[in-house]
This record gives sequence, structure tokens and C-alpha cells, in this order.
Amino acid sequence: MLTSGGRANILIVDDERQIRWLLRSLLCESCECTEAGSAEEALDLLRRREFNLILSDITMGGITGLEMIPRVLDLAPDTVVIMVSGEGHIESAIEAMRAGAFDYVTKPFDFRQVEAAVRRGLEHRALLAAKRRYERDLEELVKRRTEEGAGEETAGGGIANQGGGQEAGLPVGGEAGGDTALHAGLHYPL
Repeated sequence: MLTSGGRANILIVDDERQIRWLLRSLLCESCECTEAGSAEEALDLLRRREFNLILSDITMGGITGLEMIPRVLDLAPDTVVIMVSGEGHIESAIEAMRAGAFDYVTKPFDFRQVEAAVRRGLEHRALLAAKRRYERDLEELVKRRTEEGAGEETAGGGIANQGGGQEAGLPVGGEAGGDTALHAGLHYPL
């Protein structure tokens, strides 16, 4: 969900205020940024509001960033999660990816890397939203066409009624190979 100005909603989660301020300063020109000082606060905000992307530290007091990922995805499956990993914590970043994070960036920050990860995450979310819309529209189309087809069949448009009301006869050999015929009405819609 973009804001009325077409800007993405991003939630920045870190227990270090300076890191939140730094990330917000970097992203606030192009995105609507909200801050949370803990995973618990982030989850509370997520219950009340939709975010396109969450940029979160992995290591925090209380619920860790890793523990937060499945909870975020349960609450908001379309929200993209990017984790922030301290240098030397690559194993944690890999665990985060396995838990459902879209990407990770490392501290100290390379601002271009952060911006690129956020851009890719938002593009990914837009593709997911488009895919869901396509699937929903396709399901509605199939349902509508199925209902139309069922209506045509009952109104006389099905195969069973195309032969002037006669059933199709199918020759079937008897036990001794005689010329017994079995007449079966076949009713398969086209």
C-alpha cells in the first residue's frame, strides 16, 4: 500500500536510535518512514497499519529480528522484510533469508547497497501484488465462465441436446462378441 502521495511505507526497526535516524535520513525523501525501537513495537505497529517493507536489525533485546520474521509474515504476508546484519554475522543473515527475509544489508552501511536493497524489495512487493491481482481476476473470470457454461447447458446448448434430443448409441461387443448395442447418453459440455 502506497501513501496517497505514491510513496512506499517503510518500517525501520532497530534498538539503536542512531541507526534508525541514519536509515530514516537516507530513505525519507522517497519513502514514508516509521520507526520502532524493538520487534515488539514493530509487531504492534504492523497490527494497526500496513507497511510495504520492514528494514530491521537482526540482533535486538527481547524478540530478535530473526524471531520477528515469521510473525511479520503471518500478520502481513505481502510485507517485504530486509534484515540488517552486523559485520561478522553472515550466518544470521543466511538464517534470516531461510526464515523468509527478502534480503539483508550489513553494517557498517554502504548507502547505495541499502537503497538498492530497498528498491529491489519494493519492486518485488509490487510484482507480488500484481500476481495476486492477476490470480484473483483469473479466478473470477473462470467462475463467471463456468456459470455461463452451466447456464447454456441447462438452456439447451449442451452436447446432449445438440442431436435433436436423441442420445448417442455406442456399439459394444457382448460376451461372445455378438452385435449387442448399448445406448448411453453422453453429456459432456464442450
